[in-house]
Amino acid sequence: MTNSVDHWKECDVCGAEFGLADHSSDTWVTGGAQHWKICDVCSREFATGAHAADPDEWQSDGNEHWKVCKDCGEIFDRASHAADPDEWQSDGNEHWKICAVCGEIFDRAPHTYDEDTGLCTVCGHPRPQQPDEDQPEQPDGTPPEEEPIL
Repeated sequence: MTNSVDHWKECDVCGAEFGLADHSSDTWVTGGAQHWKICDVCSREFATGAHAADPDEWQSDGNEHWKVCKDCGEIFDRASHAADPDEWQSDGNEHWKICAVCGEIFDRAPHTYDEDTGLCTVCGHPRPQQPDEDQPEQPDGTPPEEEPIL
């Protein structure tokens, strides 16, 4: 005999119940958005539920993000990183995107500059100015001050 929580045996002669025990299994079964266990003793499904994870806790790599169920370990909600195609973050050396879902940095690459405009062909970041080779720098790296004309 069985119900959603327990299993037991029943005497064929008198009908008395004996051997009452909780369903047990160490193995999760998954399908779609749900997981469950199958009892090792009576083969009844139990502990059925939807996959669940902390809403702010994402796993990710350079291309995708996903959640891991805190009960059964199943990966779910796997998707490609997403960001506004025209919104780039950048510094003097590289540009990148930040996923709007999980916050992961992706598509990081060095700037490639257009020779005519001096702007990065991907994100529009301006090429850093090169120091003027005709004017020697001072020991602290700053350009020399102009001499006043008398």
